[in-house]
Amino acid sequence: MVSNTKVIFSKIPIGLPVVGEHLTVRKDEINLDKELAEDEFLIKTLYLSVDPYMRPRMRDASIDSYTPAFPLNEPMNGHAISVVLKSNNDKFKVDDLVYGMAYFSEYTHVPAAFASYFEVRNEFRESKFPLSYSVGVLGMPGMTAYTGLLNIGKPKAGETLYVSAASGAVGQLVGQIGKVLGLHVVGSAGSEDKVQCLKDIGFDGVFNYKTGDISSKLKGLCPKGIDIYFDNVGGEMLDIVLEQANTFGRIIACGMISQYNSLDTYQIKNILNVVSKRLVLQGMIVFDYESQTEEFRTTMTAWLKDGKVQYKETVAEGIENTPQALLDLFQGKNFGKQVVKVADL
Repeated sequence: MVSNTKVIFSKIPIGLPVVGEHLTVRKDEINLDKELAEDEFLIKTLYLSVDPYMRPRMRDASIDSYTPAFPLNEPMNGHAISVVLKSNNDKFKVDDLVYGMAYFSEYTHVPAAFASYFEVRNEFRESKFPLSYSVGVLGMPGMTAYTGLLNIGKPKAGETLYVSAASGAVGQLVGQIGKVLGLHVVGSAGSEDKVQCLKDIGFDGVFNYKTGDISSKLKGLCPKGIDIYFDNVGGEMLDIVLEQANTFGRIIACGMISQYNSLDTYQIKNILNVVSKRLVLQGMIVFDYESQTEEFRTTMTAWLKDGKVQYKETVAEGIENTPQALLDLFQGKNFGKQVVKVADL
């Protein structure tokens, strides 16, 4: 038997989750020598992804949504890259790197019923990129940026793209993809360091949304109006963009992190502009675009190799620090993609 640390969803939060109350760490034991059932395999977690969409999953299980609620008093789960230690499944061999929705635990016996949630990603053994990229720029966040901008944003060279939460896992990529496609790209972030970094990676204009008047700053940086808005925050920011969007503009509603922990939901005032300006306002869930996975991976890998896209990460060390990493994400303390390193390969 060996120690097996897990991250547990212990209580449904009202407002911002509290580490040690809503999100806890539990040390169990696991028998790594246990005989595996048919099609079962054993994995060791290497990197975990913590993401904004996890906050809406911290709800009562009776409330339906596009992704299931975290079961109370059970390990959380999310995208992870792991290595296979033992296998009784022909699709997964010992030492394979596997990517998929995994429990937030150091080790997991994956039953046959859950095998379809994983895929082999051995290309990262030979890649020059960090293994953490598998859960970031070359994983779900990267595909969210790519498919959201191209399918809903329908960008045309010369248009203006505005990205909120532009220093996050998705936002930093949306902006850089926009530049590759010939757009005028403007972003917002919550600190001067983040603002400068976004300028350094090629954004045409960036502002700190925590200082000064947001509407005035947007008008100054988007003098021709906003054609495409990639929305990661919702709330007041969305309201302001509805006012400044151009006729036939497109809004990709990818996330609303300003509202996830709020006890006083913001009421949109400028919704009439969707009609008068004939705007497209569409929600974005990445798994609607699974058929574009290979296209995305091939294209993004090439952009990374060519230096057209750079990627920033914040790496927390140790699975026991996952709850704090998630809280830091909700509070905007991370820079770039927030990941947790659980173990070395």
